[in-house]
Amino acid sequence: MNCKIKNIRTGRKYGGLNREILLTLVLLLGAALLFGGFLFLRFAEQKFLDQHLALLLEVSRSTALDQVRDGNVRPVQFRLSRLQRDFGAEAWWLYDARLRLVQGYAIEDVPQVSTIRLRRLLLQREEALDVDWNPLPLFSGNRDGSTRVIVPLSVQPPARGLLVVQYSLAPLREQISRARRWVFLYAFGYGLVLAAAGFLLMRRNVIQPVKNLLAATEKVTMGQLDTVLATEGPLEIARLAGSFNQMTRALDQSRRQTEATIQSLKRANQELEQTRDELVRSEKLATVGHLAAGMAHEIGNPLGALMGYLALLRQELPAGESAEMADLAVREAERIDRLVRDLLDYAAPGHSDPAPFDPWGAVLETIELLRLQGTLKNMRLTYAENLVLPSVSMDRRKLEQVLINLLINARDACNGQGIIRLEGDVVADRVILRVVDNGCGMSSDVQGQLFEPFFTTKAPGKGRGLGLAVCQRVMAEAGGEIRVESVEGEGSCFSLLLPPAGDVDG
Repeated sequence: MNCKIKNIRTGRKYGGLNREILLTLVLLLGAALLFGGFLFLRFAEQKFLDQHLALLLEVSRSTALDQVRDGNVRPVQFRLSRLQRDFGAEAWWLYDARLRLVQGYAIEDVPQVSTIRLRRLLLQREEALDVDWNPLPLFSGNRDGSTRVIVPLSVQPPARGLLVVQYSLAPLREQISRARRWVFLYAFGYGLVLAAAGFLLMRRNVIQPVKNLLAATEKVTMGQLDTVLATEGPLEIARLAGSFNQMTRALDQSRRQTEATIQSLKRANQELEQTRDELVRSEKLATVGHLAAGMAHEIGNPLGALMGYLALLRQELPAGESAEMADLAVREAERIDRLVRDLLDYAAPGHSDPAPFDPWGAVLETIELLRLQGTLKNMRLTYAENLVLPSVSMDRRKLEQVLINLLINARDACNGQGIIRLEGDVVADRVILRVVDNGCGMSSDVQGQLFEPFFTTKAPGKGRGLGLAVCQRVMAEAGGEIRVESVEGEGSCFSLLLPPAGDVDG
């Protein structure tokens, strides 16, 4: 892993993740331990000072009581000397009841207490404790400091005198300094242990997973989209690994879809070429259709005369073989007449003879027709037998043509096995017929192109993409519309909206 990563925005270089985390841990733990040690030292220093002052006050009281014998102030020298030897007394002054100095001692020039203050303390039999002490700084020494203790020489009034002792606080200062060194040493050792433990944890839970992620990312950049990270460790790292795996799966799927799209485009290009050829053929067929229409008109006139002559002839012939042959000739002539009419309808598709009829009856007839043909052999149809709907006005045969187209499409969407539901309703002055299936459904992109000519989702040779375009034209000519609702993988619903028979002209 390259340990020098350049920041593009500032040009600043950072070290590796190992060094950055270790340095951060040392700085944070060092600052926290120093701050905690400083607070502890201040607290301990105050505690030591309070305890030391209480000890000096108690020793001074005990010494003061020993200085009174037979009601008079008589210095007990060994007791006073002990104050200097054992408790660091720098000076002491022993006063009688008239504040006359009985005995005094000072290691160096030490200022005495004012007489006014001594007199007030003597009359009120009060103790006094004057402390000259500055807290220790964190890393440097300070002057030692001192305290002055004033105690009366008697417990019962009146006081026999006063004992004034000034103690040096140098021993206390030295004791606190030693404690400070031990605290700093402990904090340093404790900080090293914490930093090492924290670094090991960070290395296992953060640094190593990041290295694994970097290595996996490099593999992905080289096209190895099957790279998978282990989803283990802390929650955030595991979620990051999961997101990485999801991203690689999405990239792999996108690549596969792109390849499939390219293949689909190639097939679509081939189909467009085929469609172009079919359009050329369609233009030729259209020309043939116009020619056929002209011929149908020419054939229709003599055909009508022929049918009239055959009808007259049939009336004249007696029963027998000749009459049967005449009947056959009439039926064949009628068949030619129907073929001619179909040819005319093909040449002029916009022509129709609208008439009011029951739309649900057309639905039932269409279902029966497809059943007889075996088109819906393996499908399960659900519909109401006796549904009553308002009449609509259009060419009944064309509505049946639309219904046939929708039912066949529904069968194909279900791969020949599924459920088709037919419904009828009246909503907002519109007669609605619905064809609902539970087939494969359609995406929104497919729905947007569904009614375009020559658009189809069926396999080549299974459809030309004209059925729904013709259905839409038929519905528009009847003053209605066709709508589709579909969910991919769940099915589709085609709705035919028609005005009632009385509203067609409006």
